[in-house]
Amino acid sequence: MIEDMYAVFDSGPLIHLSEMGAIALLDLFKQKATTDIVISEAGRHISPEARSYLQKILAVYPYSDKLQSEKLSTLARIYSLDYGEITTLAVCDTLRSKGKAIFFSDDSAARMAAEGLGIDSVGTIGILVKSATLGMIGKTRAIELIESIPDVSTLHIRRDLLKSIADRLRKEWSLE
Repeated sequence: MIEDMYAVFDSGPLIHLSEMGAIALLDLFKQKATTDIVISEAGRHISPEARSYLQKILAVYPYSDKLQSEKLSTLARIYSLDYGEITTLAVCDTLRSKGKAIFFSDDSAARMAAEGLGIDSVGTIGILVKSATLGMIGKTRAIELIESIPDVSTLHIRRDLLKSIADRLRKEWSLE
């Protein structure tokens, strides 16, 4: 379990891990947070069981314009971010004062905005890889999940890119 950081989730990884039947991989992180807007958004796309699980494990912050810095407001306009992305980035920015915070999103524009704020960001595939490297799931299982993304998830990634990632991991993890 990763204890030394706040994991702040946008809806994408919550939805996509749920679709893959891998929502329990969020247990990888001790300190997990999101916003009420993201819970509402994700809740429309996941099972009632997954929704109940998320309500138990995530600290949920209410949306507040007061959390937004001027820099975040500017980046939100530049990258056309939605409220879920804006609110989770604002929470992530706020939590940094309490320790390391990482932003989890599958949206490339939101991750670029995070970079502009000096916040590290990771997506669903990063969660799968980290779960395998820390032994939470088997490495073969992580590769299977990555390869299954186009068939079981609404995460849009080209099949050839997923194959390249899977091949690289097989080589790196000596599974060839």
